[in-house]
Amino acid sequence: MSQQGNPYQQPGPGQPYGGPPYGGQPPAAPYGGQYHGPEAVAENVFGPVTSDFDDFDVTPEEILADGERVVVLTTHRGTAKESGNKLTMPAAHVWTVRDGKATDFRQLADSATLNAALAVPATA
Repeated sequence: MSQQGNPYQQPGPGQPYGGPPYGGQPPAAPYGGQYHGPEAVAENVFGPVTSDFDDFDVTPEEILADGERVVVLTTHRGTAKESGNKLTMPAAHVWTVRDGKATDFRQLADSATLNAALAVPATA
């Protein structure tokens, strides 16, 4: 993953997203869907997240690796701008790494916790 930058460091204004070429978010979550390419992930995930949250942060807590598969247990934190609600949400990031490059990414998270922070009704 290191060849593509630190995917756990939030990109600043005008900076490219340094994560993998594919991003997956749970469909029921805000920002949900499959996004192909760093630009699509930046536009559909990081852009809205930084608009919706102050001080948003993803902290890697534990890293587990087996062959091409890497699982990073994380905690997402921030304060929703509109509701003022605090977010503390554990998540698992599942990466596929081939030849030192991230080729796939999937996030498993509690979308109800994210919805509650945003004060958005959960969807099925």
